[in-house]
Amino acid sequence: MVEKKAVVFLAKFFAVFLVLQTLIFLAPLDSLENGIAETEAGLLSLERQENLVLMENGNFEIGASCTGLVSSAVLASIVFSLRKPDLKKKILVFLAGSIALLLLNLARVYIVLLSSSQGLDFAEAVHVASWYAMAGAIIMSWFYLTKRITGIKDFSELI
Repeated sequence: MVEKKAVVFLAKFFAVFLVLQTLIFLAPLDSLENGIAETEAGLLSLERQENLVLMENGNFEIGASCTGLVSSAVLASIVFSLRKPDLKKKILVFLAGSIALLLLNLARVYIVLLSSSQGLDFAEAVHVASWYAMAGAIIMSWFYLTKRITGIKDFSELI
């Protein structure tokens, strides 16, 4: 029975993520991308041109994947694919987690840009490693918030 529940969870997860990921890449995010580029460039005393942060050894483009929305989509896919908690609590977990993830994402982009002083290859390695760290943060924020709000300790109770 648990295997069937897990398959249903995974099917819901990938369906939700596919829809959200498609919306993110189709949505006009220019203002958000430009705002992040402006914020990060300002913090690092760098120039920017729209969503490009101009650096001495190359440019860094702030795209849809750099906004934190993909991380929030992963969180939404987890939260809304589960049977528990109830919808109101799911929304609370999602909103609280998304706010935290969006703020963490700004710090992540800052660290990636800061690391570019060591070379673009190093910055790319930091970029990839920091995304995996964000994935861990997504899972931890979901798990912590869900446990705190619902009191559920065993994952199988959720699916």
